[in-house]
Amino acid sequence: MREYKLKEYIDELNKENLIVKQNIPEEILDKNISFVTYNSKDVEPGTLFVCKGDSFKKEYLEDAIKNGACVYLSEKEYDVDFPCIIVNNIRTALMQVSSVYFDYPNDKITKIMEIELDHQGIKYILKIKSNKEYLYLEVNEENNIIYFYQ
Repeated sequence: MREYKLKEYIDELNKENLIVKQNIPEEILDKNISFVTYNSKDVEPGTLFVCKGDSFKKEYLEDAIKNGACVYLSEKEYDVDFPCIIVNNIRTALMQVSSVYFDYPNDKITKIMEIELDHQGIKYILKIKSNKEYLYLEVNEENNIIYFYQ
């Protein structure tokens, strides 16, 4: 899997106006992010660590730092001397960061047809290339997958 630089993650967050504050030393902007996680036990060197959830504790962040995280992403700034990106919506930020980490999977999805069938509730059909095959997903108005096939 391709690794993206920290500055590419920051650019993606900036596109959605999510960044409230950042404390990133210039020398780590070109650092490759090798992993993204919100579990401090899974952190390895080069990890972008995500602080999220009502039960999140500062100790988790401290563990992540000890395990090799290079930056943390959060809605809240913690009292640690460590590079951080503070955002206004952690869920949306996690979605954007995941998109970068997984090499922009939405760019590989093609909407092939949009139909309005009230009695079936189908909103659109997506064509997704998976390896050398295509999968088709029928999605309803609530964006729930109601049927898929190859």
